[in-house]
Amino acid sequence: MSWATVKEACRTAISVCLGLEDYPGGDGSMVHQVEWKNKQKAMRWTTEKWVDLQLTAGNSGTGTDEVRWCEVQVGARTILQPTYGGYRQFSVQVTICSESQEDADEAVGELADRLRTRIRRPDVQAPMQDAGVALVRVGSTFETDYQDQDGRMVSCSVTELRMGCVTSETDTTDPGYYIAEVQIEFEDDCRTFDIST
Repeated sequence: MSWATVKEACRTAISVCLGLEDYPGGDGSMVHQVEWKNKQKAMRWTTEKWVDLQLTAGNSGTGTDEVRWCEVQVGARTILQPTYGGYRQFSVQVTICSESQEDADEAVGELADRLRTRIRRPDVQAPMQDAGVALVRVGSTFETDYQDQDGRMVSCSVTELRMGCVTSETDTTDPGYYIAEVQIEFEDDCRTFDIST
């Protein structure tokens, strides 16, 4: 699992959830109406609605990480390679903005409720499930309307989504040596026993 895959799965799911899917721009490149904050693609011309995403709580481990050892053939030798991993949780701050203050377009009402309701639909969660991401909970929604540089009010809301996933990494630098054979010799009443395993 890579964080790039996890973040793209979350972005796609939220995009489908809000009906703000990608579309081709005038220069032929795809315009993301839903995008991660501070990315190059976040500086975009969109329609009257747009969404910025941000990792707020970062990822945190839950429970105890584990190590799994797998046999790997390297040339004529078999070695054990360790894979480290565990369960992670992270928060995605979803900032929804709309140029319209009308009830049907209001970010803190209609759009935030659409996010809260639709995020549990199987078709919306499909890209997250393909990437191994689970929705843990939907947090509170806060109204954050603001006035833009032209003096117009922008309807804006912030909702936190708590997500979970499992991460793992195989350590290819560990030699992974292990005992493949044990020989034990001992004497009993002048008899010698050789036990090999």
